[in-house]
Amino acid sequence: MPPPLPSPLRGPRCGFSLIELLTALLLLGVLASLAAPSLSATIDGIRGRAALEQFLTDLTFARMLALRAGERVELRLAWKTGGSCIASYSVVVTAATERIARRVGLDEGRVCLATNNKNPIVFNTRGLPYGVFARSVWVEGRGLADTLRLSQLGRVYRVR
Repeated sequence: MPPPLPSPLRGPRCGFSLIELLTALLLLGVLASLAAPSLSATIDGIRGRAALEQFLTDLTFARMLALRAGERVELRLAWKTGGSCIASYSVVVTAATERIARRVGLDEGRVCLATNNKNPIVFNTRGLPYGVFARSVWVEGRGLADTLRLSQLGRVYRVR
């Protein structure tokens, strides 16, 4: 009698058992949970820097608008309830009639821009800041240390 043919069910074992697969998935889950907090902090840092870059862009826009239009331009800040973070800001041309040139809302709950002076930043008709004495804007958050400083001559310095 010839030997029986090998059956796929009785053949040599190939692949992984259910226990091995579950163990590998468990290890991957533990590693992902360890990496998630550092990834979250990195994303918050990127959002904070992006908000500060947008603020710097709009600050430059307000100054150039004052020079080009030959009129006074204000960067008005709106505060979140509690008053520690900027919720939004507007670039306003203050001529005979006020005109909003740009309005920017910050990412709610994720980014906190703060400043050492709650008054609007005003540029005169020559593009120079009016009544500014070492104005600073910074990102508040977990270990974020980016700061913009506006001098009396309108120069912006970035401090990290």
